[in-house]
Amino acid sequence: MKQSDHSEGCREFLALIEEHFRYLFGNYDFEIIDSRDVAMGEHCLVILQSRDCRFKFISDQGSVEISVGPLSTPISWEDNPDGRIAWFPIDGIPPIIQEQPSLAPEEQRKLGEAYFSMSTSELMRTLSATFKPLMGEIVTLFRDDVFRERQHEIERHFQI
Repeated sequence: MKQSDHSEGCREFLALIEEHFRYLFGNYDFEIIDSRDVAMGEHCLVILQSRDCRFKFISDQGSVEISVGPLSTPISWEDNPDGRIAWFPIDGIPPIIQEQPSLAPEEQRKLGEAYFSMSTSELMRTLSATFKPLMGEIVTLFRDDVFRERQHEIERHFQI
């Protein structure tokens, strides 16, 4: 689907991805392989793919969700389309890479409230800056060979 086929809301979301996550395209050779919108752009799905893994960006009435998976991950709005997690929320990945505990529930709540109060553009800028220093490790973790080796550890982290 061409960008011109999308609603204005989805075109704006695509532009924010290209602006704030341009390092994915330039440094890691990601391409947009799929994009869809429903409800006049209130919900927008964008899938990026490199030779190593996939990213899923969802805009849902101003909130943003970013997930990552290996190349075998199906293109879907759902995180677990076959009853098993396929897409992993990116905000849960740093503790795996950095071998640190996840945020405590109270810290997660405060972070969620802070994110909720931001505009979509501010949130995309914040998420981009948060994950940029870890992106090489995130991409490597979801490369098929590494993912297969560490899949059980990753799934345990997400309490699957």
